Amino acid sequence: RVANTTDGVNQTLLYRERRERDEAEHAFDSIDDFLTSLGMTAEAGLLGEETMGRVAQLIGKTNQFNLTTRRHTAADLAAMAADPRTVVGWIRVADRFGDQGLVAIGILRCDGERGVMDTFLMSCRVMNRRVEHALMAFLAEHARRLGVREVMGEYLPTAKNGMVKDFYPGLGFSAVDDAGRWFRLALADDVLAWPAVIA
Repeated sequence: RVANTTDGVNQTLLYRERRERDEAEHAFDSIDDFLTSLGMTAEAGLLGEETMGRVAQLIGKTNQFNLTTRRHTAADLAAMAADPRTVVGWIRVADRFGDQGLVAIGILRCDGERGVMDTFLMSCRVMNRRVEHALMAFLAEHARRLGVREVMGEYLPTAKNGMVKDFYPGLGFSAVDDAGRWFRLALADDVLAWPAVIA
């Protein structure tokens, strides 16, 4: 695996793979055709000892694609993972060009029929690949099992995370305040589906 739980990646290899993906994208007329051509596969899971290091690292350093930029320590994360009403999910991604490793994290706190997104972040190296849709689908599946009927998403703007200000509306959430901080989605069975371009 090119990327492991401590993100021990070969940067030269990652840059080469990124260049090859960018070059391949120009050969397609539609983004769906390009994404399908990548042959993406993903593995999503819940936080455990084997993923703790990488998850803590991503939370500590991700600034741009990060909805709240909350910095949770490994001890914080362990406590959340032990809470049956908190879902701490992650996703790994690979495609025909290489293994991207564990690249996105979501933390959903559930209280009765409502779930609140505490954290949602992703490495910029997989932007525009619908990886965030896959992780959100994974979180939604677990939320439904816990009896959650609506999910609230929070966006806390910083100097660096402006790229994600429209993240929740792009997933079908509706704004619930004029400040653009809170967003709501009724968690019906037909929303937040796993994207077809990722196996």
